[in-house]
Amino acid sequence: MPRGATSLLAQIGEQATPFLAPDRRGPEQVVTIPAEQPVEGPSAEAAVLVVEHDVTFHLSRVERVSTDAVGSAVTMARMYRDLFDRNPYGTNCWLLGADEAEDAVVVDPGFEPDDVRALLTRAGRRPAAVLLTHAHVDHAFAAGEFAGDDVPVYVHQDDAVAFDDLEAWNPGFENPLTEVKDLRRLVGGEELPFEGFSVRVRHTPGHTPGHCSFLTDATLLAGDLVFAGSIGRSDFPNSSPAAMETSLRWFLTLDDTLDVLPGHGPTTTVGRERSTNPFLAGLA
Repeated sequence: MPRGATSLLAQIGEQATPFLAPDRRGPEQVVTIPAEQPVEGPSAEAAVLVVEHDVTFHLSRVERVSTDAVGSAVTMARMYRDLFDRNPYGTNCWLLGADEAEDAVVVDPGFEPDDVRALLTRAGRRPAAVLLTHAHVDHAFAAGEFAGDDVPVYVHQDDAVAFDDLEAWNPGFENPLTEVKDLRRLVGGEELPFEGFSVRVRHTPGHTPGHCSFLTDATLLAGDLVFAGSIGRSDFPNSSPAAMETSLRWFLTLDDTLDVLPGHGPTTTVGRERSTNPFLAGLA
């Protein structure tokens, strides 16, 4: 089934939850999602998975990408970029660093912390920080285990509540997270310096109250704000459609050449989504 079709992948209690299908082989059970409500693909807004078929996910890969400066305080010619997405939700865990540096930041390590660390080791890298776009279980579950005692975990203060008081955060489903030893709260607007590059923090609420997007020289780590051809859901109890619209309008102020590394699915660019994403039509 092609990417972008819907598939029953997860179940919360007795309620089936539909998400977009990852790359698969073989037939799938298809469910209907209202056209007016976008759904990221596949997402992890559930704690109990129902996966009936083998799933073929992207292989992790290392890329050396040109990064012409787009409004950043630091300009780099090239970057280290790796991806880990071998998990039932197809969540993208991004690994980024300056090309000649040893440090790397790890964005949304929701699963398999040992495998993510192995990717860094093979690349001769060490983790400098974990950045969480938001605190949903598919993006944040294994952050504490990955970080251990020495690596700080950054998350917006409005989603940090998920680590302390899940009921107050109120996602509408089970959201187990491992304990984080060094949890650092963001407010948005920070510039986080790392070896050879920096990351700018933009608070982009809507999907969750504390959802953030992270900007490097020519890259936007968009989390569940924008995907190739879709946008993040804003129908959960702690979501906000109005805040999502504001965040998407900000997205459309960015340069068309900016690479977008989403929380699920393939990479894209701001320009491609501006021209082809039906959920962005009329917002510019």
